[in-house]
Amino acid sequence: MRFALGFAMGIFLSLSLLYLSISYHPIIAESNNYYVTTLADVPSPGDRINQSQMSVYNLMGKLIIASDLNTSGRILYYASVTDTKSMDPIIDRNSTVILYSVLNESELNVGDVISYYYSEDYPQIMHRIIEIGDDGHWYCITKGDNADYDDGVKVRFGRVNAVLFGVLY
Repeated sequence: MRFALGFAMGIFLSLSLLYLSISYHPIIAESNNYYVTTLADVPSPGDRINQSQMSVYNLMGKLIIASDLNTSGRILYYASVTDTKSMDPIIDRNSTVILYSVLNESELNVGDVISYYYSEDYPQIMHRIIEIGDDGHWYCITKGDNADYDDGVKVRFGRVNAVLFGVLY
């Protein structure tokens, strides 16, 4: 009896592990024909900091993040964000973002999330770079992850305030 129970559990665990190791592919139904889809690769932010460059500590109930990130000439800061829903679900109400200033346009890549000034009398916008171009001067096109359209403006490097490299929830 013990052997049969052990054998059955072994088969169950083996099948469970096999199931977990299979790649997830959503199945779409269309007119009784089923086919497997693959998700498109969307540009991700550039690597800003890796685990070997930081340490996280709990000091008297406070979260301390220490880094040897080269900050020469940079401004590091954190901020709370306004809930505009444009960057849902990655940045939402009550999210705290960690940013640092960029020194030149070569540091920015398609996929990065930047904070920039839309105009002198408009608050900062935090959206993802979807295109980088040069019409004699560097610019990028940005779009909120949850928006249907881009922001409709060429963002010049002089308007870029910072690049996102962390979100705390």
